[in-house]
Amino acid sequence: LRDDQLDSARGRQQAQQLIAEGVFAFTGFNAPVTEPGIVPVLEQNKIPLIGGYGEQEEYHTPWAYIFSASYGHFGFQMGAYLAEQGVKKPGLVYINNNSAKANNGLVAAFKAGFKSKGVTLSDSEINVVDVTKPSYDDVVTQYKLDGVDGMATLLDQTAYNRLNQAQDRQAYHPKHAASPLFVDPTVKQSSQTDGTFVASDYDFIQGGGPAVQEYAQTVKAEFGSQAQINYFGQQGWIDAKVFVAAIQKLGNTITRDALLKTMDSLDGKGGFGFSSDLKFGPGQRDLNRCIRFAKVVQGKA
Repeated sequence: LRDDQLDSARGRQQAQQLIAEGVFAFTGFNAPVTEPGIVPVLEQNKIPLIGGYGEQEEYHTPWAYIFSASYGHFGFQMGAYLAEQGVKKPGLVYINNNSAKANNGLVAAFKAGFKSKGVTLSDSEINVVDVTKPSYDDVVTQYKLDGVDGMATLLDQTAYNRLNQAQDRQAYHPKHAASPLFVDPTVKQSSQTDGTFVASDYDFIQGGGPAVQEYAQTVKAEFGSQAQINYFGQQGWIDAKVFVAAIQKLGNTITRDALLKTMDSLDGKGGFGFSSDLKFGPGQRDLNRCIRFAKVVQGKA
């Protein structure tokens, strides 16, 4: 287990160190700044990655299996959904992926989603922000002055808190489609956040089926009051579940090539109880295309 501390160079160094120590495979990466730079390391050393945050490069390498939907799928569906809610002048705010290819693909997907419903997302209303951006007052002021009547956001938990604070200060609450991190327990909810639409590629914690409840109950039993029951927790849980299923099926042929072949033959019907069907197979993998929406009511999805 290694912590990249949101530093891509440190992340690559840690990955190389683990490889030097003889790790069999990686699983459960949750390092959005580091992961794009680690993909060449995987390929060079022929080491599988079973589950990760889901960066653009990871969907285009035979060495990685990512079980979440890509930003492109989120973008298209969020754009189309906001347009269906009557938004005519949209805005987009997202955290920089530190990859022009990933950023351009994300923006193109949002534009295509809005366009599919006859709405135009203007370049002037797109804000790409750094993960450490201290205040969103400038974004809120811009959107309020420009008459933006709906915004789509792909942000993290602390960013959502700062965005909500900026909106409250300026009494500006347009229609809003947010990422699944919007309903993380660390995001402060209020009467002003009710009505926000939340997009997710996994079942929501509230109302989720038996597999989701098993995740929540098991983590609470293990970690008590410190348990973080959230979207990232679900993602890590699924990564581990899939990895264990593959290892159990692997039998006595413990090689990386055998792991890849076993992964390609897994039955992903029902998305392990968390998502739509995951269709495994060799080569480029884009497993999860299903985005579902919830509305925040009294702070919950």
